[in-house]
Amino acid sequence: MISMDDFWLYLEVFPWLGYCISGFFGLIFGSFLTFLFYRIQNNEPWLWGQGASRSKCPSCKINLGAIDLIPVLSWAISCGKCRHCKKGVPIRYPLIEIGTSIIFLLIYRVCQG
Repeated sequence: MISMDDFWLYLEVFPWLGYCISGFFGLIFGSFLTFLFYRIQNNEPWLWGQGASRSKCPSCKINLGAIDLIPVLSWAISCGKCRHCKKGVPIRYPLIEIGTSIIFLLIYRVCQG
């Protein structure tokens, strides 16, 4: 188990590691934002206790698998189309994920000093 002191030491020795971690968490949070925006915009429940279900394709309504939920990468691999119905997935989804990742990177840079 790595202690927090060791973790901070790793970040000093390998400064790129902090950027990778920040960018990764930015992509994950951006993916959650796209989920949230879609659910709120379509007046669907977004909390599990309120009856929310798994993420679905906006066109064919098929539940998305784990591979379909990888931020940005899944959109690029599928050429911006649903793997099942082949309809286009709006580019706003990866753009929100990338934008959120950039914001996380900028925050990390500013807080790093």
